Amino acid sequence: TVAKKFCDRKYSGDRASKRPDLLLTQGFDGRYLLIEFKRPSKTIGREEVAQAEDYRDELTSQLDSTAAFEIMVVGKGRDPKLSPDRLAANVSVQSYQSLIAAARNEITWLVKTLK
Repeated sequence: TVAKKFCDRKYSGDRASKRPDLLLTQGFDGRYLLIEFKRPSKTIGREEVAQAEDYRDELTSQLDSTAAFEIMVVGKGRDPKLSPDRLAANVSVQSYQSLIAAARNEITWLVKTLK
């Protein structure tokens, strides 16, 4: 609801086509997860990470002042020029392929465990 209200207010009229593709959820620990979706063919570089961080900064004004965020940017994968050591601790860059593979492995493990 927060993300929808924010986007409806900030990205309306002529700016509607600039609307971000993002998902904001709150975990059981109170932390927010902001996921910025890019095209599956888009390599994630510094510009895409900065864009997601800007969204976080703008959304923060809509939430409790103690709100903590994790940011995930999903696309083709990380640009090799973007060192993972240089990303903030709360920012991750993922590929759709790696997320699907991790989910498949977890489901396989859960099914084996439950048998």
